[in-house]
Amino acid sequence: MEGAWPADAWKGPVLVARLSSLGDVTLATVVVRLLTARRPDLDVDFLTRPAFAPVVHDLPGIRRVLLEAEDSPPAQDAYAVVLDLQGGAKGKHACRRYAPGAERRTYRRAALRRRVMVLLGRRVPGPEPVALRFARVVAGDQVRAGELSPGVSVDRCARDALSRALRAGGTPNRGWVVLSPGASRPLKAIPEKLAAAIEAELLRHGWGVVRLLAPGSGPAEGLLESGPGRLQRTFSGDLPEVIALLSAVDAVVSSDSGIQHLATAVERPLVALFGPTVPELGFSPLGRSVVHGVDLSCRPCHVHGPRLCWQGHRRCWRDMAPERVVAALGNLMAGRA
Repeated sequence: MEGAWPADAWKGPVLVARLSSLGDVTLATVVVRLLTARRPDLDVDFLTRPAFAPVVHDLPGIRRVLLEAEDSPPAQDAYAVVLDLQGGAKGKHACRRYAPGAERRTYRRAALRRRVMVLLGRRVPGPEPVALRFARVVAGDQVRAGELSPGVSVDRCARDALSRALRAGGTPNRGWVVLSPGASRPLKAIPEKLAAAIEAELLRHGWGVVRLLAPGSGPAEGLLESGPGRLQRTFSGDLPEVIALLSAVDAVVSSDSGIQHLATAVERPLVALFGPTVPELGFSPLGRSVVHGVDLSCRPCHVHGPRLCWQGHRRCWRDMAPERVVAALGNLMAGRA
């Protein structure tokens, strides 16, 4: 018999607070989905920063999205419970400001455990996945990582328009893949030489490739042709457009970044490439996904990804074989991964 959840005793309204960043806000939607399924009677609001609001905009189960520094704090007794999924000083400050009269509940950040792993390597166990630690605030010990999935709302008109534009450009044998090499830290991003080699290997195996560019980094916004055969495309757009693109393709190959979590939130098969970081730090993707990386004793070398390789060799990327990346995708699509 299913046991009791901490959320069973809560009174509403409830405020879920996660300010940043893209991947963490996406993973915080796990909590919203759990609350919606277990306690549909609760009014749930979500506090985040304006840049990440599209992740939770129109998400089922959320009554209102509050934007930090833009929306005025509600009345003293507006919330009975606030779930501080930000943690630390920033989380405490946001909760005091936007839910001053609420009971504050937060998650285990596991900062020490992650730093120990950086110092001692993967010989020591890492923390639980952050999505599972988020979920335990709501469900206690009644959930498992494999039962969790994030979710986002997709602009269907934008998705359908992108699907039509992709079909108009040709029909690849295997389908369309988004290749997203960027990341918040320079060394977490897939190097251009490797990204180009992966793109060429995908094309050779019958995939069409959409290279995802950072907003404003391309010659123009939107979906553009960039190679012969109309099966190489680039895309640059805002966050709602990126979400629509991810939902319009057949699979995603991404760096360790927020894009990998958005891909699983729109239920797309994902190959996540981890360079200097490792999934054992707690940020492995959920859903139908496979993680690929090079087995090196120096990984992980930083909790969030360094700006420079302290050994100078960058083997975590240099030794990654494009053929194995594409093979991992093929196995995933065939149900062998």
